[in-house]
Amino acid sequence: MAEERERLGYAISAAMTERGISGPKLATQLGKSPNTIHRWTTGETVMSALDVKPVAIALGVTYDLFIDPPKVPVYPIKDYLVEHQPRNPAGEEFSPRFLP
Repeated sequence: MAEERERLGYAISAAMTERGISGPKLATQLGKSPNTIHRWTTGETVMSALDVKPVAIALGVTYDLFIDPPKVPVYPIKDYLVEHQPRNPAGEEFSPRFLP
């Protein structure tokens, strides 16, 4: 279980670094506390299944990265990046904070 937490934490951190998104910025986008994001990235806790989709959208990665994170750190994060952020009908960037 500790290895899974470490793998997930690394995956979140790597995606944040690749996209240039800080913990506080991600927390704001998700409506979470910065402390929650920090606990996820350090492997202290893991996100719930309900958080996978909003986090993946916010970081522009496929869900696979968080569902079954590869071993640490032997994978290129670019393999999981989504080329285009989803957009809402008004043409604005989709905010995972407003997921149904």
